[in-house]
Formats: sequence, structure tokens, C-alpha cells
Amino acid sequence: MDINGNIFIVGISSGHKSSIASLDYNGNLRWQKIIDPSPLEIWAPLACDAEGKVYFGCTDGTYYYCYSNGGEQLWNIPLNSHQADFSPAFGSDGSLYIGVQKGNHKTLMIAIKDNPSSIQDFINDVFECNFLGTILIPLILLQS
Repeated sequence: MDINGNIFIVGISSGHKSSIASLDYNGNLRWQKIIDPSPLEIWAPLACDAEGKVYFGCTDGTYYYCYSNGGEQLWNIPLNSHQADFSPAFGSDGSLYIGVQKGNHKTLMIAIKDNPSSIQDFINDVFECNFLGTILIPLILLQS
């Protein structure tokens, strides 16, 4: 939900394509867009920043997206098979922090600032997440 009470949802449209939609506070459809490129699964939580931009990722490891409040896709970045399974958070400087994982609980936290174009496949920089011990998170900063 954005600051004006608009709601954002993702799902599958009638044409079996992934889509994003926005409803106003009263439940009226503001807009609906087919997500391109269309991922197989979107289960990661959506987040809105202070400007009303909407961010979400894919659990199939394909892309992370940013849409304007009016429904325009601002960017998408390939996740190189890293699944966006975690809730995103925003830093005080506007950076977006997302947690991704790639098989066997190998986890990264990625910081996104401005308009990123890609992430690298940091296979050697990921760590094995041990739920019983201390977790150290390598941080990757993406900027345009």
C-alpha cells in the first residue's frame, strides 16, 4: 500500500501471464499491466517507497522489478537464478535492500540504489545460511 492508500497486487491474468495491478483505497481498479518479461512465479512481497514506486521479485530466480505508481515499468534486473524470497526494506538514503537465495540456503543481501541494470552471479561470495548460528551477509551495492 502506498502513502495514498492505493493497493498493489501481483498475480496471473486471464491470459495466463503474470500481471501487476493497482486498486484505489475503495477497491476500484486504477490500472493493470502484464509483467514483461513475464516470470513463472511471483511470491516475493511487494514494497512501496516514499515516492510510491512499487518493487517486487520472483521466487523462480528470474527478475526483480520496479514500477511507477502509475503502472510504468521503470526497470527490471535479472536475478541470475537467485530467488527473491524475503521482504524488502528501505534505508534512510532510499536504498532498497533485498534478500535473495540460491539453492542450499546460500543467501545474499543486495542493496539497490537508483536504476540498476544487472547483478553479477556472486557464487563464490555467498555463504551457507546456518539457522542455528550467526549469519554474515555479503552486501552487494548496485548503482546505475
